[in-house]
This record gives sequence, C-alpha cells and structure tokens, in this order.
Amino acid sequence: MGLRRTLLWLFVFSTSVSQAIPRSEIPELYDDLDGSELALRLVLDGKIALAQRVHADLPSDQGSSATLARVRGLLAEEAGDLRVAERELALAAMRLSSVGRASEELSVERSRVASGLQKWSECVRLLTPSVAIKKAETAITYIRCLAAAGEKQSAFDVSAQAARAHPQNVALIRERVAILVMLDLVQTAAREARLAVQQMAKASDTATLAFELYDLILPRDPRSAQALLELAVLRFGDHEVRAKRAQHLFRQHQALMSATEFAALAPSHPQYYLPASELSRLAGRDVEGARLAMMIPDARDRFRQRATFDLASGRIPIVGTLAASFDRTFLGRLDSQDEDWAYAIAYSRLRTGAWREQGPLSPSGLLSRVRRPDLLEKSVQLRSRIGDCVSQGAIRCSFE
Repeated sequence: MGLRRTLLWLFVFSTSVSQAIPRSEIPELYDDLDGSELALRLVLDGKIALAQRVHADLPSDQGSSATLARVRGLLAEEAGDLRVAERELALAAMRLSSVGRASEELSVERSRVASGLQKWSECVRLLTPSVAIKKAETAITYIRCLAAAGEKQSAFDVSAQAARAHPQNVALIRERVAILVMLDLVQTAAREARLAVQQMAKASDTATLAFELYDLILPRDPRSAQALLELAVLRFGDHEVRAKRAQHLFRQHQALMSATEFAALAPSHPQYYLPASELSRLAGRDVEGARLAMMIPDARDRFRQRATFDLASGRIPIVGTLAASFDRTFLGRLDSQDEDWAYAIAYSRLRTGAWREQGPLSPSGLLSRVRRPDLLEKSVQLRSRIGDCVSQGAIRCSFE
C-alpha cells in the first residue's frame, strides 16, 4: 500500500490522530448537514480530506449507523483497500435492510467494489439494468461485469440501452463497440461506430472516440477502421485524427502517402516533421526527406535524421560540416546511447581536416567516449592515427 493510501487508511480507522474540526472550515453548502450525513456528502462530492477529518471527529455512539458504515467503506475504497470497503458497504446494506430500507446508490458502490475485486457474479447480482444505465460510469461497470461473468447477450442488451441513454459518452460507446466485436458482430460494430462518430458534438471527443474505435475494429476490419478516421477528418480535420490516418497508411505499406499526410500537417504542427522525413526516406524520396529533416524542432533529432541521409549516401564529410553547425551544447549532450553518432561525427570531422582540434568535443574527445565493442577498435585506430600525425608535426593527415 502506498504512503498516501496508508495515511488515508489510518485516518479512516483511527480516531487518535484527529482533532475537532471547526464548523467554520465546512463550506456553507453543507450547513444543513451534520455528523455522518455531512461526512457522507463530503465523500460523495470528492472532498476526501475534509471528509476524513469530519469522520474522525464523529462521536463513538454513531458507530452502529448505516451511513457511517457507508462512509467508512467509501473512504476505504478511496484508500485502495477494497476488501475493507466491501465489508463496510455490506454492513451498511445489512443495517438498512434490517429497517426495511434499501439504497440504489449503495448497490452501485458495492458493485463497483466487487468489480475491482473481480467478483463478477457478485457485481451483476447487485445491479439491475434499469439502475445501471442511469449513469454512464455505472453502466460501463455493469457491462464489463456481465461480459466477464459470461453473460454476453445481457452485456449486449444493456450496452444498447446505455448507449441510447448516453449518446455522447465516449467511454460508454467504446464499451458498446467492444462488446459487439467480442460477439463477432464486426459489421454492426463498424456501423454503430460510424454513427457515433457522426453524432459527436466536440472535435476533441470525436478524435478520442475515433482513435479508440479504430483500435477496436482494425484487427477485424481494417477498411472500416480506416473509414472511421476518414469520417472524423471530414467532420473536424483534427490533426491528431489525420496523424492516426497517416499511421494506418504506413501499416498498409503506403509510406509515400503517409509521408505526404505528415508533411502536410508539419507546418502547423512541427512534431510531424520527424515522421514525415523518415517516411520520405523509406519511400525513396531522399531529397524531400533531407529537406524535412532540417525543419525538425529538436536539435538532437534534427541532426540524427539529416545525418542518416548523408551517411547512407556516402557523404561522410557533410556529416562533419553538419555537426559543426550545431551548437556545442548539443554535442555535449551526447550520451552512452549515442556512441554510434559520436563515432560518426568524429570520423566525418576528421575527414574534413579537424584532426588538430583539442578538448572533449573535438574528434579525439568524441572518440574517447566510444566503448561499444563493434566501434571500439575503429575508434582506437583513429585516435592512434591522430596521435601519429600530431607527433610527426604533419601538415595534412589522411583518414580514408
């Protein structure tokens, strides 16, 4: 149990750490509430720290209260102790039942805890469809419990009711489509997914939903999955949706089309220059790829990508010239994972006549960082050649 949860648990189940809380610290909104009812309302409103203090300040003669047991259960759930939460919430339900009362909210809370404990049948037993679909998050819990308990048809039915009740809830729509895919109703899933994307009111929700439904449907029906992204782009033109579409094109072995999509996005969203450059290289468009590489915002990525083109083309001296154009803080950030680039920069700069330079960022200094077995021998040879040229007072030194 983490430190925060441990402290919370101690606060809930020990009164020795508490001090009386002044009423002035309670928001006016709760002026008509007291005792365990106040603690419960604070918990339900997410004011956990304040609820802990109110709970700890309650007199011991309220210990048999159903409301107090519910408060203890919810605070235990918040602390991550689901077994204590299960026990306390069951106690609250038993106390209500003994006086001929019941609580839908309590049943929902118990089902949520049962789901967290993977007690699927218990989760199902505690809810009914009419109660579950009142809130989207409860419906999702119920649908998952039904599916996990093997009641797939019931999960299908409830997901349909819930989707009609909460047509703009992204998480619930995703759950509905996941159930359809699980039941092998892929075409129905694709049809409902398209309808949901069409009906989303916000661009951000559309993008999120399109991503999630795309991932659900892609393994079974790539064409329908791609159509979802096309539809989302058509509606809002969101750059993240377009980037997802570009990724799909690459997975379909259409590197050039994918590169074109990323390149179109890059001027307004520079993070896409790197994939646009790399995909251009893979598509055989080296000139375009090198041009895009020089627009990559991050200096480290920019150098790596551009140098990749030059090294692949045998233009080793250009890599040295390119390295010299970067500020020295970039070279200073090269780490153990960059030994290949330290070697490449050093070698290329030696080819351009920089062998006399001294210091940690000189060719000799960069070569001294190399420890990788496949590069170490070459590095030692180059450093030895530098030493020979310096000791002989050479005017020129060859590093072919």
